[in-house]
Amino acid sequence: SGRKIIREANKPYSGTAVIDDFGPRQMETGELIVYTSADPVLQIAAHEDIIPLDELYRICEYARSITLERPALLGRIIARPYVGEPGNFSRTANRHDYAVSPFEETVLNKLAD
Repeated sequence: SGRKIIREANKPYSGTAVIDDFGPRQMETGELIVYTSADPVLQIAAHEDIIPLDELYRICEYARSITLERPALLGRIIARPYVGEPGNFSRTANRHDYAVSPFEETVLNKLAD
């Protein structure tokens, strides 16, 4: 997409805290808030008025495509759109998860058989 990321946000972070901490900068610069959590998940947050949903989803689809194999394998890429103003941000219902498909038969498959 050509957008830069806010490198200081690139660490395990609470989703609401990372938006509070870096949302104002993201609104000013258009940089992406990219962060992780305790599990193998990469989250990309963006203000809906700054980065349209279709662009955020395209960015997440690209991130998903390059994290399907080791050493960069991740379980999920999550689009985390938010709205509001500094000090009053909120995440929207437009979250979208890009999960990796199971590599083999799962327990649910066996139970269904």
